[in-house]
Amino acid sequence: FMSLSEEANRKIEEIKKLYPDVKSAVMPALYIAQEELGSITLEGVEWVAEKIGIAPVQVWEVATFYTMYYKKPVGRYHFQVCRTL
Repeated sequence: FMSLSEEANRKIEEIKKLYPDVKSAVMPALYIAQEELGSITLEGVEWVAEKIGIAPVQVWEVATFYTMYYKKPVGRYHFQVCRTL
C-alpha cells in the first residue's frame, strides 16, 4: 500500500504521544488520512492500522460507524445537520 506524506507521518507520531493507549488515536489518525486522501480509502485504512497497531478491520469499523468520515470523495463544501438533541 502507499504511504502518506512525511507531514502525515509526523502528525500521527505526535498524536500517538497524547494517548496512554496508542489504539485510542485511531479517530484522529483517520482524520489525518481523510485530510490527505480526501476520503477514507483502503490505503488510508491500512496506513492507520499500521501506525496504530491494530487490524485494518478495526479501523474500518470506526470509520464506518461515524458519519464524519467520508467513505467516498465529497465536494468542496460539505454540510452536516445534527438531528439529535
